[in-house]
Amino acid sequence: MKSAVAAPFSLVGPTKLGLSYSSYVGPFLADHPGEIDYVEVPFELVHYDRRPLGLPNEMPLLLHSSSLSLAGDVPPEAEIVDSVAAWVSKTGVPWLSEHMAFVTSGSSAGFDGSEVPLYDVGYSVNPPLNVETAHRVISAVDRYRRRLGVPLLLENPPIYFAPPGTTMTPTEFANLVCAACPARLLVDLAHFYLSCRNLGLDPVSELLGLPLDRIDQLHISGVSERDGAWWDDHTVRAPDEVHDLLSLVLRSTPVAAITLEYNWSGNFPIPALLGEIERVRGSLAVAGAAV
Repeated sequence: MKSAVAAPFSLVGPTKLGLSYSSYVGPFLADHPGEIDYVEVPFELVHYDRRPLGLPNEMPLLLHSSSLSLAGDVPPEAEIVDSVAAWVSKTGVPWLSEHMAFVTSGSSAGFDGSEVPLYDVGYSVNPPLNVETAHRVISAVDRYRRRLGVPLLLENPPIYFAPPGTTMTPTEFANLVCAACPARLLVDLAHFYLSCRNLGLDPVSELLGLPLDRIDQLHISGVSERDGAWWDDHTVRAPDEVHDLLSLVLRSTPVAAITLEYNWSGNFPIPALLGEIERVRGSLAVAGAAV
């Protein structure tokens, strides 16, 4: 039996706007009731720290994971999968979002022929984008969809360079995965923008090439440029280019949820956050997605 720890996230009605959990979120909710509709919490945090579950007003939750290593050649430990399943049940979420990435890699032959042991990177890493990796993701989606009892939303990880073995673009990879399994998408627009810039691709044409009708959720955060490369940055506001991609998606398809990911600093400026909330709600209104 499900034992909800917060009000259930509702899929009924207009697009919901939420925040990714950080230490400032609780006080923000208390000081600004009604500004957001839900809080997205990482599984890795609630697995060890239940502070996100003490948010005021029984705020609805979404659960986000970086632990299932969907694109890896070694599955996570059974205890991790059991814990993910338990938190899916406790929170009563309508889906689990997870990166199309890996955190562990199996033993293999090194460059000198010696065996390279199992390695846990400690965070999700973008895999080579090719048919072999796509088949791993497709298989993992089926396995975890049955194990967890909820749909999986697949998030595009940030790409800082094309890993060896890459044979397709992120858009081609997403299309291949979606054609072969019922997974839905969480498109991180900052990831998408910086990945296209780093790979020399046009973000607009690549975005329009995605299976847009599969998108249920969007992430918005900042990016930074350094030494000719673009990087994920959740400490700064999203640039105009990311908001332009948001407007493009909203004009093309309805989405259930949009999450502002300004969670790398407990001191993210509240006026800036309120400005971002207002800007996204304005984009929703223009697109006709809000009441």
